[in-house]
Amino acid sequence: MFDDYERFKKDVYLLTKIDLNYYKERQMRRRINAIATKNGCDDYPEYTRMLKSDPEKFEQRGEDIWVAKSAKVAPTACLNGPLIIDQ
Repeated sequence: MFDDYERFKKDVYLLTKIDLNYYKERQMRRRINAIATKNGCDDYPEYTRMLKSDPEKFEQRGEDIWVAKSAKVAPTACLNGPLIIDQ
């Protein structure tokens, strides 16, 4: 069961220095839960252990989950500097 999201956010920060508090919780939980389940994990602690023990999956999942937010830059960013959408 995917219950302790607050603890998971802390674990992710310790692993990646990425603060999931800046992401929309509902969307992140949906994405993370789906990816964790796809990888055979039943809860956040199990998923965290998998990420720590398998660097290849960690890299792959990171790209699927948190890189998507950094890609949301307005098309006019090259003219006016970066304008982040959806903070």
